[in-house]
Amino acid sequence: MFRARLSEFKVFQVESSSLFGQLSADLKRGFEVALDRALLRIDKIPFATRSWIEEELRSLATAEASDQTRSRVAEVEAALRLSWLGPVERVKAVERRRGIRRPDLRVEGINIEVYCPQEHTLEKQVAQADLRRQLEAQAGSVRVAVTVSYPATGSGRRVCEDGTIRRDPANRALMYPANKLIDRILTEKRSGGQFPDKEMNILWLDLKHGLGLSSVDCMPFRSVIAKGTCFTGTSGVWHGFFAEEGSPLLADRTALEWPVGRPTYGQQKCGWFRELPKVSAAILSTRDGLVFFENPWASAPLGDTERQKLFRLSELRPELSWSNESGTLRHDVAIMLAKISWLARLACSEQGSSDLDSDSGADVAPDGA
Repeated sequence: MFRARLSEFKVFQVESSSLFGQLSADLKRGFEVALDRALLRIDKIPFATRSWIEEELRSLATAEASDQTRSRVAEVEAALRLSWLGPVERVKAVERRRGIRRPDLRVEGINIEVYCPQEHTLEKQVAQADLRRQLEAQAGSVRVAVTVSYPATGSGRRVCEDGTIRRDPANRALMYPANKLIDRILTEKRSGGQFPDKEMNILWLDLKHGLGLSSVDCMPFRSVIAKGTCFTGTSGVWHGFFAEEGSPLLADRTALEWPVGRPTYGQQKCGWFRELPKVSAAILSTRDGLVFFENPWASAPLGDTERQKLFRLSELRPELSWSNESGTLRHDVAIMLAKISWLARLACSEQGSSDLDSDSGADVAPDGA
């Protein structure tokens, strides 16, 4: 079915080493949906945009998979999915050649900038070196290797010239992973220089092709039950947009029933929406759907018409999205931050303690952590 959809866009060959040839089952399913929805509205895709899509798809089906192709496929998929809303226009190539910074796409009066943060480069090298070392040490026709990697945050490890793996003792990526994730997903777009003032601007943030994140990673916090204990934690994605500098972040595997030490730390940077009001919203593309974040501090907020259209995008997850249709989003964010702060104090307090209304108990990670 996937290749049949591609053939509708004049793609008849898929190399096994290409990005399309290596897509996992869930990524392939998601891209198939994007192709299908675009085909249903094919008559509304401008000729120039369709020609660009076909050219990119042919290249992505044959070129070797890389960080660059993952970034390109994110832009193509965004254009395919957005075609459900109306004619999708691309920024003129001449503007890019002149160095004029503009968003990548425009649809129904909304500017769309596409960004696909990639896996931590050194961590990727460490994982490959560790697997290679294990396989080389084994004999026989069947060899098995397993490694633990931190693609979104890194782990402070690197591969030395002699092939050994060393960890930088000063690196605190594993101590403050949420801050590292916030940096990885937003640092490149923090200035917002490509967004024009006084217009509706949206960041399309692809979190699946580079970092492999799912929709639940976009929740303010979540819990899992493992080995008889409920662990609670914050990934940092939601905080990167909505929270304040110093807001408490729960360390991975925080067990509220077993408060130990100070299992929280503070957010290093102010939420992106708070410091960049010219961004109206963000659409987060994950392995299992789209998550919508609206900016309650936007200088050019979305109207109800635009918001309704965006919520009709295929596979948008309304239960995980944060929108301002009732005008209470700032209040909703404040309530969530207060709840997380209360959980942070609970995680740091001895059972039965009465200090839950005191300070947050969150250590702020130093710069460069």
